[in-house]
Amino acid sequence: MTGPWRVELGTLEESLISVDLAPGGYPERLGFEVVSPADADLETRINEARTAYERLGQETAQRFDVGVKMSSLQRFGMVDDLWDMALRDARAAIGQGYGPTVERRSCCFIYALPGCHECTGCPRLREPSEPS
Repeated sequence: MTGPWRVELGTLEESLISVDLAPGGYPERLGFEVVSPADADLETRINEARTAYERLGQETAQRFDVGVKMSSLQRFGMVDDLWDMALRDARAAIGQGYGPTVERRSCCFIYALPGCHECTGCPRLREPSEPS
């Protein structure tokens, strides 16, 4: 089948996708149980993909037990941040160029590692009065 196409993700309880891992533990191959033709319009496909992603992403963030206190802005901000970063990369991959750095809502905390500092787009670098 040639694209564009869409896949059904399923739910957290009943996934309709599978991932084969390479020996290094990174995803090597994806499997999809339900694949169907997608709308030809790119923006329509993006909106449908975002809706499907947010449904699972928000539920995953809600259930994720980090073992420490985490604010809702951090917890749910990461869902939006990951979508925005993936969309930026996807648009670049199809020749639409890279947009500006994603101004994230959540912090990845890499600055806490020895010798590291905040990433570009980190909310810790914004002035307190700047909206996210």
